[in-house]
Amino acid sequence: MIYNGGGIMQIAAAVKDYLLEIEIRQYTPKTVRGYRGNLNLFLRFCEENIGIYEISEIDFTTIKRFTKYMTDRGTSALHFSKNCKISMFTTRVG
Repeated sequence: MIYNGGGIMQIAAAVKDYLLEIEIRQYTPKTVRGYRGNLNLFLRFCEENIGIYEISEIDFTTIKRFTKYMTDRGTSALHFSKNCKISMFTTRVG
């Protein structure tokens, strides 16, 4: 895992690590692409909308805010939940 100078894992590094892990586990290319796209949306949301850059700052409220953000943009919460698995991602790397 990649950490900043203070030993805190950055979200961007965690996304890269997670995507590498699922490629090693031989998830299908379509699944990896879906996770990559959704996790990058989450990364941008965290950085640009709420100023979160470190995994340790992500909590359940962050997930709920992102889900609302996606729903407001017209993405079904159920669709997002099935494809992104943000809570699983943050549990594994956090």
